[in-house]
Amino acid sequence: MYQRFNISLRLPLHLFVGEKSEQMVMDKIEECYSKINTSWTLKFWVDNATFDTDAVLEFSKKYKDIFKQHRVSFKSKSNINVNDYVLFDIEDPNNPLPNASSRYTYKTQVGELIPKGLDDYTKISNFILSVNQRKIETSKPSR
Repeated sequence: MYQRFNISLRLPLHLFVGEKSEQMVMDKIEECYSKINTSWTLKFWVDNATFDTDAVLEFSKKYKDIFKQHRVSFKSKSNINVNDYVLFDIEDPNNPLPNASSRYTYKTQVGELIPKGLDDYTKISNFILSVNQRKIETSKPSR
């Protein structure tokens, strides 16, 4: 029913992987999966110039049980272009994506604030889905 909506989130790995906020962010991502009542895509990105790719591999192995149940992608900063649209982008203002395309943006420089952005993402996603559900229900043809 919601397949026409692009409910998606882009998240920079360098803000929380290997930091004390890593587990907190991953717990909040799991909460988002349980609270958003549709399938959505999680798009991680990494700047290869400033972040070790071995850390990305370790991170993906560590949370593989979560990732294999959902649509998750990993991309390098250089491979993200204007066609990689997401509904919600958590952005590091010190390391912005030059070609990023998103509807909503939450800016933070520290991983500890990512859960606040994820709460906003959940609220926005559920609002969009509820409004569109009401439109579908009210647009049914009358007899």
